[in-house]
Amino acid sequence: MLDKPKAVVYCRVGNVETSKTAIYCRVASADDFAIKAQNESLRNYAKEKRLSVGMVYSDNGASGLSFERPAFQEMMSAVDKGDIDCIIVKNISRISRNHLQFGKWIDDMRGKNVRVICWHGIF
Repeated sequence: MLDKPKAVVYCRVGNVETSKTAIYCRVASADDFAIKAQNESLRNYAKEKRLSVGMVYSDNGASGLSFERPAFQEMMSAVDKGDIDCIIVKNISRISRNHLQFGKWIDDMRGKNVRVICWHGIF
């Protein structure tokens, strides 16, 4: 006798609207147009997903090889204070160009219950 196909349904219940959502933008070479484009596309994504953005942090002309960036440090200070529980970023390279450093950071965010949404997926 053949087994009948089984279906599984997963529903996540929760309020996705939060003012504790932040956007982080970064470009290595100062470029106002690129920063504005990142900001705009991430705001559109947030609006589509019903996420209310409370803060936008931008490092224009800052290397992704180090976390020593003014806006990034300001954002992390807000995370430590509990003012941010979701960060939207274009892709992981906007946070760090060093994959090991990014891995440690994302583990730290998980430990602080901060959701990180990247352009190419959720961590």
